[in-house]
Amino acid sequence: MRADGTEKPELEAFRGLAKFFWENRQFLVGRRLEETCIVIPHSNMLGIRDQATTATKHAVRTLEYELGVPTRTVSEYEIAAVGEAKLIVLPAPRVLTQACWEALLAKVEAGATLLVTGPIDSDEYWRDVPRLKRLGIEAITQPLAQHEPLTINGNIFLGVNFRGDSIHKVEKAAGKPGETLTMQTLERGGGRIIYSPLPLELGDKFALSWAYRQAVHTAFARKKLRSEREQFELLIRHVELAEHTLYLMVNEGGSEEAKTLFRYRKAFGFDKEAVAVPPGQVAISFINRETGLLAAQYHSAGEWTNRETADP
Repeated sequence: MRADGTEKPELEAFRGLAKFFWENRQFLVGRRLEETCIVIPHSNMLGIRDQATTATKHAVRTLEYELGVPTRTVSEYEIAAVGEAKLIVLPAPRVLTQACWEALLAKVEAGATLLVTGPIDSDEYWRDVPRLKRLGIEAITQPLAQHEPLTINGNIFLGVNFRGDSIHKVEKAAGKPGETLTMQTLERGGGRIIYSPLPLELGDKFALSWAYRQAVHTAFARKKLRSEREQFELLIRHVELAEHTLYLMVNEGGSEEAKTLFRYRKAFGFDKEAVAVPPGQVAISFINRETGLLAAQYHSAGEWTNRETADP
C-alpha cells in the first residue's frame, strides 16, 4: 500500500497467488524436506563487515538456478533445523558460533557432506578458535589477492578472480607464503568435509559453479544436474508433497526470445503437460505423482486451471 492508502500494482499479483494456494490448500500436506541445505551465516550477516548476504545469495542462485538442485536455508542460530540433509553448504562464514560448528561436525559424523569456504577460525565475537587445525589443516587468515590460484585435491587447477572494493574486506585461509591453496575433501566419520580456503561465493562464477557441482556429485553420487548450456534466468523449482509435486517456474529473462516451453515429460518423466513461461512471468503447477496429470495451475499472465482428474 502507498502512504495515501492506494494499492500498488503488485498487490493484484499477491491476491492471485494467495487465492490459488487457498483454493488448492488440500494439496499442501506432507512436505518432504529438501536434501540440500544452506546454512545462513547470520553472525557475519549481522556484523559490520557483512559479506554473508552476498555469499548466501550466490550460493542459492548457483544451486537453484544453475544446477537445478532444490535447496532450503537454515539459520546458523537454528542449526538443528538442518535435519537429515545429505549436502550442507556453509558459504563464506568468516565468523561462526561454536554451537553451529559442533552441530555441523556431528551431521558430518552421521554421514552428511559439508561444503565450507573461506576462513572459519573465529567465533561470533571474532575470537580465535582453531577449527582448521583440528581438521588437520595448517592455515592462518590472510588478505586476498585479486587473482588466486586454487588446486582441487591437488590435481585440478582453477584460477579464482575477486573484483571490486569488497576484496579489501575479504580474506583467505592460507599456509606459508607461496604455498598453493588447495580445496580438499576430508573424510570424517560417515561423511565428508569439502573445504576451500578461498571464499568462492565472493569470487567469479566459474570456480563457484565447478566447486558446487563437485559437492553435489560427492553427496548424491549420480544426481542429474542442469546442463551448463541451459538458461539460468529460468528457475524450475519443485517441492515434494504427500501426493503431489508443486512446481514453481520463474522466467527472469527480459525479452520475448527468452520465452521458454517447459515440458514435464522431458524434465521430470511426466508425459502430458506443457506450460509457456514468458519473460517476467511465473507459473505454478500441482502435478499428481501417481497419474502424472495436472491437478491445478496458476499463471501470472492470467490463466488459471483446476482439474484434479481431467485428462489434458
